[in-house]
Amino acid sequence: MPITDAPLYTLYAGNRDFLPFSEEGRAAVIATASAVFPSFTLLEATGIYEGRALPTLLIQVATHDRREAETLCVRLGQLLGQRWIGMSDAARYSSIPTGYGTEKIAAVAGSSATGPTNSHRSEMPRG
Repeated sequence: MPITDAPLYTLYAGNRDFLPFSEEGRAAVIATASAVFPSFTLLEATGIYEGRALPTLLIQVATHDRREAETLCVRLGQLLGQRWIGMSDAARYSSIPTGYGTEKIAAVAGSSATGPTNSHRSEMPRG
């Protein structure tokens, strides 16, 4: 069904290990987004966090349902082991709390680590 005059949300999923996403990690992000939205755009980007390049996946989705976009933020945060996933709609940006604890899926991050490598990264907001 066509969508008309819907806000375009952009979700920012950065790899907190500062490594490119693995194929498995990228596929997991796509599967997670597909479970919430049947159609979206996925863009590879580089964010800069405290002067360091941060490999980032941008998920863009047009929807009239902000709560569904926030639901995707929560699911991505849980998948990636992040406390916050950034989200913007036009001129506004928000950090969406994900309810995530301290575990993460190593394959998504492209490394064999099972958690943050230092306390600074565990506190780093995403997006």
